[in-house]
Amino acid sequence: MDIDQSIFYVVQELVNNLSHDTDVDRSTTTTVEQDLNANIQENEAAQNASEKHPIVLDNQKNDQIEEHHTQLESTEQHRTQIDQSEQHRTQLESTEQHHIQIDQSEQHRTQADRSDEYHTQLESTEQHRTQADRSGEYHTQLDQSEQFIVQNFNAGINNEPIVLKIVQINTDIDFRWKIIATVICKQPTRTYTNANGLGEISTWDLADDTGSINLVAFNFNSKSMSDKLIEGKSFEFTGLSIKTADSVYKTLSHPFQLIATNRTNVQETLMLFKYELTHNFTNLNEIEYLPINSTVDVQVGVLRDYGITTGSTNDNTWTRRELHVHQDGAHIRMTLWNEQARRIQTSMVTL
Repeated sequence: MDIDQSIFYVVQELVNNLSHDTDVDRSTTTTVEQDLNANIQENEAAQNASEKHPIVLDNQKNDQIEEHHTQLESTEQHRTQIDQSEQHRTQLESTEQHHIQIDQSEQHRTQADRSDEYHTQLESTEQHRTQADRSGEYHTQLDQSEQFIVQNFNAGINNEPIVLKIVQINTDIDFRWKIIATVICKQPTRTYTNANGLGEISTWDLADDTGSINLVAFNFNSKSMSDKLIEGKSFEFTGLSIKTADSVYKTLSHPFQLIATNRTNVQETLMLFKYELTHNFTNLNEIEYLPINSTVDVQVGVLRDYGITTGSTNDNTWTRRELHVHQDGAHIRMTLWNEQARRIQTSMVTL
């Protein structure tokens, strides 16, 4: 009985222990479940909170972004207004410059108009002066013509030679005449030989207020006239003959020339006409296109002076000077004869 009770007691202890362990396990299980549930709830709450909070943050950020964009747009509008103001100012400045240019153009135009008026006045004054000069010349010519008519009328009555102007000289004159002219040039005397023997020829250029003409004298008349005629002096010529000028030898444009004869008389006189020497220069490049024996004026440089030589041909003594001249790339040999060859004693290269 005691054994049985002891076994019973052991069994009862075992049962009690098992019951206690079961309660402990249940309590532990319950606690664990509670902890798990609490954690789950906290996580869900945190998740819900995190889901709600970003929305608030996002809304704030969006508001800030909107405000920033609004400020940017306002800044852009302000900048656009500034740019428009700058453009407007630039347009104003351009307009001001345009107006200044217009004003300057107007001033220039006004000055040009004044200049035109001034030049017009000058031209009018010059025309008036020219007309006055022409009128004076006309009256002078009238006076000279009247004097010429009176002189010729008196000459006709007194059977004296009628004064001719050089431009009036021709081969159809059938009355006694004379000219008053200035010796403007004495050409070198030349010698020649023909069937009659040795001859000499001299030529002078005579001029008055109407033109110029050659005077030619041969042999004895050449010597006689050379003693009387002085370059730059004025003379009255009578007893001359007229012939058509030979284009080979003439040096002036007049179609006729005067010939001294045994009846020619020369007297020095005063003449109001003052001759002014003029030149009509020809370029060396054009000489090859001119007719042979043409008379030209040239202005050249001397590259070489071959010096003066003398000789004789058919008992005629001559002096010659050869030059090498140039102008604008053209070169030609030039020959000076007799007096012209001897006129300059030094080398012509240094001139």
